[in-house]
Amino acid sequence: VPAEELKGVPVWAFHGRNDQVVPSAYSEDLVRDLRRNNASEDDARLTLYDEAPTPPGWPDSVGHASTIPAYATQQLYIWLLSHRVRPGRPKC
Repeated sequence: VPAEELKGVPVWAFHGRNDQVVPSAYSEDLVRDLRRNNASEDDARLTLYDEAPTPPGWPDSVGHASTIPAYATQQLYIWLLSHRVRPGRPKC
């Protein structure tokens, strides 16, 4: 998704540096572009895992299960509940 389309939408991306399905550069580029478009560090966050797990049952998808450690991040839930999409934001 182009960063321009996410203007006003808080994003916390989680990605494995070892992801062999989607390179972590995609998340890195997105967060960088959001910040260049005036998103604050809190509204455009990125957590990179050096060794994200492989999804159970998908042995060829090495490093593609960053959701497993992400969902174990207590701060994520506090962050989610502290953000709202701004009024007037177009619906996707």
